[in-house]
Amino acid sequence: MKNSYKSRSVRMLGAVAAILPLLLTAACNQTADVPVSQSTSALLLSQPTSTARPSATKTPSTQAALTGKLDNSFDVDGRTTTDVGSTNDEARDVVVQPDGKIVVMGETWTGPYNRPRFALTRYKPNGKLDQSFGDGGMIIENISGSEYDTGNPCALLLQPDGKLLIAGTTLDPVLHQWVFALLRYNADGTLDAKFGDRGKTLTPIDQKQYSQSEDEIHSIALAPDGKIVAAGITGRYPHNFAATRYNKDGSLDETFGNEGRVITAFPSDANARAVAVQPDGKVVVAGYASLEGGKEHQDYTMVRYNIDGSLDEAFGDQGIVMTDFANKQDWAYSMVLRPDGKIVLAGPVEIDARLCGAYICSVFGYGFAQYNTDGSLDDDFGDSGTISYKYGGSDGNYDLLRLPDGKLLAAGHVSNNDFGLALLNEDGTPVKSFGTKGWATASFGPYTDRANAIAMQPDGKIVAVGSGVVDKKDILNDDFAIARFK
Repeated sequence: MKNSYKSRSVRMLGAVAAILPLLLTAACNQTADVPVSQSTSALLLSQPTSTARPSATKTPSTQAALTGKLDNSFDVDGRTTTDVGSTNDEARDVVVQPDGKIVVMGETWTGPYNRPRFALTRYKPNGKLDQSFGDGGMIIENISGSEYDTGNPCALLLQPDGKLLIAGTTLDPVLHQWVFALLRYNADGTLDAKFGDRGKTLTPIDQKQYSQSEDEIHSIALAPDGKIVAAGITGRYPHNFAATRYNKDGSLDETFGNEGRVITAFPSDANARAVAVQPDGKVVVAGYASLEGGKEHQDYTMVRYNIDGSLDEAFGDQGIVMTDFANKQDWAYSMVLRPDGKIVLAGPVEIDARLCGAYICSVFGYGFAQYNTDGSLDDDFGDSGTISYKYGGSDGNYDLLRLPDGKLLAAGHVSNNDFGLALLNEDGTPVKSFGTKGWATASFGPYTDRANAIAMQPDGKIVAVGSGVVDKKDILNDDFAIARFK
């Protein structure tokens, strides 16, 4: 079943290259790199003109007061880095086990041909690698078993039984195209042989061999009945939203969409970045898309599906909601569901532009939007449902956590340089007592550091993970970077 926005489907590019690209076209949490000058470290509130077109939550069990200060009991100074593979490493998601151990998922470049692969690391509560997990605390997964194995991991989920789900994209050695990849591990880091094919499930959305479709999982969630829902993209440019649902054993749930698959097309390129499952089983997928036939203007975009995968026509405009902040680039990367059914989206929004030498550079800030259960913007949040904040030069938020007291904690980068966390009240206003006027930061070196995900420990401390450069002699070699805040 292929859903089309206002009956306008998007055709894939007709010409297909003979050789697959070596690199994925859209890495997890990847946005345009824009050079900007760094301004003062102050919390600035922008007032965008925001309109919505007509019409899984990481929730900890307890919460302590958040200060925004680094926790010096974690490693030495609240920060640690791990060189996983031979070159570039980037942590992209994190979960905290009930025993306090921290599991980090990301990408590492390794192997004889230096290809990107799935990687997992586990740390003790003190920040040291857990030697009982994998090989010295680390796992580098060769999905295909080939020395040419290539993967792009994006999402990590901790099941109630303690097993770990990791999802992303891999190059299928049979179909010779990018496919959804879902792997499940036991608590000790071994693959769960009861899941899929010896712990792995590969799903082509476009099932034609040599189609060159770029099928990428960007987010996963558990349904109330234990089924697994994944969301991402399919096709070559322009891409479409894609969602799949799996049974507990990793097999496709054929009661969802077309044999477990659902595609929603837009007139221009679309990118699904987040997924959540409501208590009633309906699936909400969020990301960004455009109705204008180009990439110059993209909006926060949400789609809600019924349990069978059909568009929920009671949501937004025939199942689709789009929100434009200021007639520029707005990218929703994360989503949480509130207990009252309201939905919060977060991600970088373009606020301004600056002259960078001979070029005009876009300047981004942290963006947020809150919606009622029918997809309409919530007037009690921010400025008629949306709000954006700027810390320094150009900032971007990539993960969102709802705290037990209803506050929202966002993570990303600030001033193109450091980890940045922002804490908001339920109405979208900043919590000025957190860090410095609502912002907390962490630096791993003089170069670019970026937080991609956050999680809360049982004791209320916050763990942020991403990438950082610690070797001044090799500024292109990132490591897994982890910071813990009091």
